[in-house]
Amino acid sequence: MVSEDGIVCLDNGMYKIWFARNYRTRVANTLLLDNSLATMGAGLATAIGVGLLAAEQRVLAVCGDGGFMMNSQEVEPRSGSISISLCSFFRTTPMG
Repeated sequence: MVSEDGIVCLDNGMYKIWFARNYRTRVANTLLLDNSLATMGAGLATAIGVGLLAAEQRVLAVCGDGGFMMNSQEVEPRSGSISISLCSFFRTTPMG
């Protein structure tokens, strides 16, 4: 889904812990997360910024349902200038 030099941008949620523990990167700075700041909506905003700065690389935004809704209005105006390959949504209510 994402090449070795592709960039994964994580939003905040329980899945962030899973990614941080289990997702193995091959190239430095290709897994971007806000770490302990707990900022909802950071994943999509980070992906948009990375898409503008590194247009040649594939960008994957992994967002929860709430984090995506906080920044979903940014997708339409930016859709012509960048390419975010996929935006995944997780319904995190069952996780607690």
